[in-house]
Amino acid sequence: MSEYEHLEEYINKYVILIFTDYGYPVTQGKLLFELLGGLREKELVIITKQGNFIEVDKADVNEIFTIIYKEKIPSKQLEEMLKQIDKVGKIILACIHNATPEVIKDKQKELIFKVNGMVKEYIHELNEVQSPEWFYFSKICIAASKGEKDDLKRNFVKLIKWLLSPIKIFSLIKHRIMTSFLDLDIDWQGLKEINEKDKENAKKYLNVILEKKSENYYCQKLVNLWFYLTGKNDLNIIDNNVTTSLSKKDLPYEKSILDLINELTNEIKENLEKKLQTLLKHVELEIENKNKSEKVPYIIDYLKNLDKMIKDEKERDINKFLNFNFHEWYLKLGDLLEELKSFLE
Repeated sequence: MSEYEHLEEYINKYVILIFTDYGYPVTQGKLLFELLGGLREKELVIITKQGNFIEVDKADVNEIFTIIYKEKIPSKQLEEMLKQIDKVGKIILACIHNATPEVIKDKQKELIFKVNGMVKEYIHELNEVQSPEWFYFSKICIAASKGEKDDLKRNFVKLIKWLLSPIKIFSLIKHRIMTSFLDLDIDWQGLKEINEKDKENAKKYLNVILEKKSENYYCQKLVNLWFYLTGKNDLNIIDNNVTTSLSKKDLPYEKSILDLINELTNEIKENLEKKLQTLLKHVELEIENKNKSEKVPYIIDYLKNLDKMIKDEKERDINKFLNFNFHEWYLKLGDLLEELKSFLE
């Protein structure tokens, strides 16, 4: 199938939405607002499949290739346009800058989910390896500014393909998994360092770490990890009835790592399944979700102990917090996820 055959398929199915500051570069010498010309003051600009920038009032929903919206809380006008796009059966692929303030990012995501769209985060580096989203979007904008329809179409296809690629989806899942455990890794390292210098201050620091944490805060992380890996909310290995705080909408394209593996060809699938089993062994879970050993897996035991410390100050013990090398476990988790990712590249 040629790029243009793909193009017709993509035009009929997808619209790209980029939330961005207009001050970001799209070439080494030009910023986005320079390409927008007289539309630079508009918070919402449309790129049509005819290869030009237009105002929203002049846009035919069937002609829209790409929507550019300022890095701010979405307006009612944008919401209405996205509802129209959803109504004609197109899927919105939205890209949100990862440095956007959380309060704005949350509102942007809320809107995308409301219109059945999908969300990716990006950086704005002009580098195909570092940031394919911004790289291809920049090419789309340059082509539109010059009226080069063929180049516009080629890069539109490339951006869609990237946003739909297993490697992109996996990268997003990996980022979310590592981010979910990051605060514990930082706290573990910080407490270890302070405890080596001043044990009294270490006790105070432990209280700071644990105060205002919700019940089952740490076990929740493992349940969420299981969901990212398998898409399942059936982790019964933890006996205190902790359920995931996530839903399918929190998975990129509503796919878990297991979903991605199951979509692959047999040879690659087999290699990835082996790597996934190695990862599950590290986190001491199984794909069938049965703990066949009588011994309680130590990472689970460790997280349960931390949750007990949240609940009961008498349980707070620096040695219990530090006696499991969580930092080493965390780094190994990242390495194993990276090994899985390498099979998708």
